[in-house]
Amino acid sequence: MKNSGTKSRQTERLMALVVVALLLFCPPLIIVVDRLPSFNVGWLPLYLFCAWDTVRIADYAY
Repeated sequence: MKNSGTKSRQTERLMALVVVALLLFCPPLIIVVDRLPSFNVGWLPLYLFCAWDTVRIADYAY
């Protein structure tokens, strides 16, 4: 019985991780970040790195 609850919890966390990744990498949000005013360096590479790192860390914790 305990394995069923653990498996269900893991499935829920994995689904949440997929939803977060889809939201972070959806094209409208990336376009907004790409069009932010930049001084010397664009915001897009920083955003993509941070979003990827967030998903990677969340996956590692999973």
